[in-house]
Amino acid sequence: MLVCVAGLAAWLVVQALPAGELKVPTIAESAEAAPSGATSPDLQKAGAAVAAEPMNATDIRRLQIRLQRLGFSPGPIDGIVGGRTLEALNSYRATKQLTPVFEIDHAAAADLLN
Repeated sequence: MLVCVAGLAAWLVVQALPAGELKVPTIAESAEAAPSGATSPDLQKAGAAVAAEPMNATDIRRLQIRLQRLGFSPGPIDGIVGGRTLEALNSYRATKQLTPVFEIDHAAAADLLN
C-alpha cells in the first residue's frame, strides 16, 4: 500500500513540473556535489548501484583467493559465487565498516580485486 502511495506521489510531482524541469544528475555531478567531508565509502555507497558490474569466473576465483589469503574462508576456490563466498566478502567488508551486500559484483569487491 505504501509503495503505491509513494509511486502516486512521485507521479504527481513529475506531472506538476513544467516540461524540462526534471533533471537526474549524472554520477560525476553527484560526486562533485558531495560534501567536502565525504569519504570514499560514502561515495562508493552512492555509486554502487550504477557501478555494479557482473563478475566472470576468473574474477570470482581471484576474489576467493584474496579472501582466503586474508583469513576469510570463501569455501572452495571454484569461481562460483556461493553462500560461503558471500559470507566471507561480507565479513571482510565489516572489518572495513562497509555495508553488507546481497550479491557480488565489481563494485562490492573493488578494493580486493585492485
